[in-house]
Amino acid sequence: MTNQTSIATNIYNITHDFSGVISGSQIPGYSSNFPYSGGYLQNRLPHVTFSGGWSQFGTSANNTIPAATDVENTISDDWSWLRGKHFFQAGGELVLGSKRQWETVSNTTGDANFTGFATTNPIADYLLGYAATFNQGSDGIRKYIRYAIFSPYVEDRWSATRRLTFTIGARFFRMPFPSAQAGYTSAFSPALFNQAKVPTVSTGGVLSGPFAANYTNGVIINGQNGVPLNITNQHNFYVAPMAGFALDVFGDGKTSLRGGFGVAYNRNGGMGAACSQNCVGYPILSQTNLVQVNYPNVTGGTAGPITASGVSGMPADYQVGRIETWSLSAQQQFPGNWLFTLAGAGNIANHLSTSYNLNQPDASGVYDFNPNLNSSSYTSAYYAPYQGYGSITWYNPIGIDNWTALEASLRHPMGHNLYVTVAYTWSHNLDNSGGFQNIYNFQSAYGNSSLNTPHVFTASVVYSLPFFKSGWKHAVLGGWKYSDMTTIQSGNFASIGLTGTFGKAGYTLGPITRPNLVGQLTYPKTWKPYIYGSNSFWFNPGTTANPVFAVPANGYYGTLGNGTEQGPGTVVSNMSLYKDLQLHESVRLQFRAEYFNVFNHTNPNGPGTTFGSGTFGVITSAKDPRIGELALKLFF
Repeated sequence: MTNQTSIATNIYNITHDFSGVISGSQIPGYSSNFPYSGGYLQNRLPHVTFSGGWSQFGTSANNTIPAATDVENTISDDWSWLRGKHFFQAGGELVLGSKRQWETVSNTTGDANFTGFATTNPIADYLLGYAATFNQGSDGIRKYIRYAIFSPYVEDRWSATRRLTFTIGARFFRMPFPSAQAGYTSAFSPALFNQAKVPTVSTGGVLSGPFAANYTNGVIINGQNGVPLNITNQHNFYVAPMAGFALDVFGDGKTSLRGGFGVAYNRNGGMGAACSQNCVGYPILSQTNLVQVNYPNVTGGTAGPITASGVSGMPADYQVGRIETWSLSAQQQFPGNWLFTLAGAGNIANHLSTSYNLNQPDASGVYDFNPNLNSSSYTSAYYAPYQGYGSITWYNPIGIDNWTALEASLRHPMGHNLYVTVAYTWSHNLDNSGGFQNIYNFQSAYGNSSLNTPHVFTASVVYSLPFFKSGWKHAVLGGWKYSDMTTIQSGNFASIGLTGTFGKAGYTLGPITRPNLVGQLTYPKTWKPYIYGSNSFWFNPGTTANPVFAVPANGYYGTLGNGTEQGPGTVVSNMSLYKDLQLHESVRLQFRAEYFNVFNHTNPNGPGTTFGSGTFGVITSAKDPRIGELALKLFF
């Protein structure tokens, strides 16, 4: 996240010492009192970049990060009691975690960029000391994030009859949102945003008026003015029930029916607490922006215009992800030690961590958004609902992920030198993780997941050669094993994006990220291995005469949803031949000859999925060809 503040008069303590090092920064109105403030980044070169493809040098933001640490101290205990037909279990776990994370809003050593604005040549500008822009962030902070998770549980397994068993239980979570030191987290709160204190915003996003530099409008600080250290305390307790059964259908031990349901909770996106880690900005940290500065002494630079800045935040009722899982399976054992399984399974996940721009301009009349946003003369900040801010990164647990599957497998456990497993899965995976084009219509983001793989077939075989069972022949010629694992699966799904100006002068995509679908998406699959050309398409990108996709009209979002294109599938067989040599009672040497993709089947990667690019619909690469290796492994 980047916050900007303009310097109206002077820049204090941006100095340049004899070694050419910018050391420290202080911005009017900013008081640095955090760990590593000042001094920590002294005696380091600034980051210098050039336009035109020239190499950069110096200290970038990624080179100034102190050691990040993650520690979890865990205490757990379990108790069990068998009484009659009941087997009771109980216990709990306490996790005390901490995370140290270095945060800045921009490079604290300074970024100087040379574009050639003075001489038309960036290197000449550098030699003369004419930097087009200079940006420097105030000293970073090292957040000390703490969290505690206490999760006791209780469970009972009840043998109702000789053939039927039930299991029921629950786990309880006390899982507050992680917290940081007081004054180390700043978050935007829409409820506290004051419309009477907004600046005047130009069409280009430049701010003016008495509130031009008001970067605290609607911003809360943890540990101040009644705000808790962890920003929110609304969802601290969660209950995760579970239940299942197992039935011996005919009482002969050869036919079984099993089912179960359970609830789990998952912290993700920075321990499920993205804001505790990432919400850092003004007034905690700030950034100085100068234009056309004299380098290396940048104190005489001109302050850039005050522009709309970015902030971040989260809803007050933030909660962690909830995953409900279920399954129902039947197993049948057949003569010859074959075991067949047919199962249905699925999960429903809600409250998954997502983020989007809360400050996206909303609908205007009959349009999805103001048509001026398709013009390069207007910025989104001009029409933003929270005037004075640019992008507002909003961490919101509205993620959805639903998966259902039908699974079948046939297994032959090792016997008569043979082990065989054959499995097939049909599944469908839907989510909204492909990105929100229109935050005022979340449902439009729900579609096929990028992990959606409708059909997966696998077969594995391990065969011990039944020859030369004893004596010197076994030691020299016997003991060989052959294994094969074959996978045949359909391709994953991808979302089709949008880029380019499409020949329209002054036209920009604005908030559009998807094209319109105006024809039928087909898969001619004219791509051939290692032959790339204008006709080597995986799917039909359309032509001028017969378009499949189109750029949305000004003021409208694209109608194409997420996960609409299915890529190529995969066919691969991995085989190996190996033998163990017993060198000593406790020493064994294994020789392996392995081939991956043994039939050298070409498995193409996905095609280009950005409408307007030169590779749209075209496959330009493939996965690994056949690879063989010989290996020796010593066990002792």
